[in-house]
Amino acid sequence: MEFIIAQIIGAMILLTLITKFQQRTKGKLLLFAIISNILTITQYVLLNASTGATLELVNTVRNMIFYQYEKQKRKHSIVLLVLLSIVIIFAGIVSWHSIFSIIPIIITVIYTYGLWQGKLLVTKVLAVIYSVGMVIYNIAVSAYMGALASTIVGVSIIISIVRYKDDKKNMKIFRLERSKKDFVWVN
Repeated sequence: MEFIIAQIIGAMILLTLITKFQQRTKGKLLLFAIISNILTITQYVLLNASTGATLELVNTVRNMIFYQYEKQKRKHSIVLLVLLSIVIIFAGIVSWHSIFSIIPIIITVIYTYGLWQGKLLVTKVLAVIYSVGMVIYNIAVSAYMGALASTIVGVSIIISIVRYKDDKKNMKIFRLERSKKDFVWVN
């Protein structure tokens, strides 16, 4: 019965994730992320996927912190990124369940950087990488609806990137600037 409930919750996660990556602002994206985090924690607990559940709890706190920063239009500090990355790695090691536990640890650190930095396009590109990793992890822990959700979300993010490609303010990854000696990439 828990397995069936976990798959139903996975379908609910799918709806929130698709909605999340269609948002035009990082604040709204983070709000939907918090909802999907809570649902994902529940699904992983039902499936005894301890690393996934633990990291989703950390992700929920991370998303709440980043949401507050976005709401207050505050710049994220490098100290916050380093601290969150350490917490993610520690939580992943403490909750280690199998070799597949390494996947959410690595991709969560990568995606945390994506949320920390200021460019929405970078966030979305790193979210595609996160989605691919979560497909693998979800299959490994029998979260089949979660795997389907991660697949559809990856496609949804790519659609969002294409859809908003002309939004120059939010979608620029790098800009090329001319210095006195040569061209340099500015992030």
